Amino acid sequence: ERMNEDIAKLTEKEKKRFAGHELYGKKLGVIGLGAIGVQVANTAIHLGMDVYGYDPYISVKAAWSLSKHIHHSKSAEEIYKQCDFITIHVPLLDSTKGMIDKKAIDMMKDGVVVMNFARDLLVNEKDMIAALADGKVKHKLRLTKDGKKHPDDVKRFEDGVTAFLKQIRQNNPNAIMIWC
Repeated sequence: ERMNEDIAKLTEKEKKRFAGHELYGKKLGVIGLGAIGVQVANTAIHLGMDVYGYDPYISVKAAWSLSKHIHHSKSAEEIYKQCDFITIHVPLLDSTKGMIDKKAIDMMKDGVVVMNFARDLLVNEKDMIAALADGKVKHKLRLTKDGKKHPDDVKRFEDGVTAFLKQIRQNNPNAIMIWC
């Protein structure tokens, strides 16, 4: 009896370490609606997210593939101002290098989560470190220069994915998900 009480107390205390983000109803901004950006946006719709997309150069093929439920944003600034999660899927060009800088971050909601799986140089690292330190940005996920997940992010990312998958399985025990 006493052991069960101890386990219950320990479980209650420790479960806060594994708390993730509730995605349902949150706003996701997808910057760059090429093949991958469209897939991310469409998947997020199925997860119950309110999705906003921005791409001034979207192809006809990508546009046809995009869910009708995705809100069209006229600028990246619109996404910065209204989204809880922001994911970037653009090529590295002179015009996109360092696009997530102090000015962009200052427009974002407090506690935003920024995911950059496209190119590491899209984010000004010094400005992002400052935003993480002061809490403006809650989490940042990124890739390394060789295209692999950054080692600092791998543990947090894997913990978040595990919590996310558990949440999906609880809501739908028959769900089959593949995470790449």
